[in-house]
Amino acid sequence: MPDGDIVHNRLRWGYQKPYKSLCEGKASTSERARALIKSLKEDLKQKGDLSVQLAQL
Repeated sequence: MPDGDIVHNRLRWGYQKPYKSLCEGKASTSERARALIKSLKEDLKQKGDLSVQLAQL
């Protein structure tokens, strides 16, 4: 990243790109939201309904 931001390696791969675009300020808010929603959908597909139930607590 041009200004020395640290991209956390602990972020899942699907969340690293939206995080980078947030740090760089290049993508619009709607583009970042779409990327995050896409990653969240993939997580929910992999982890199943339990993650949704836990989020509702």
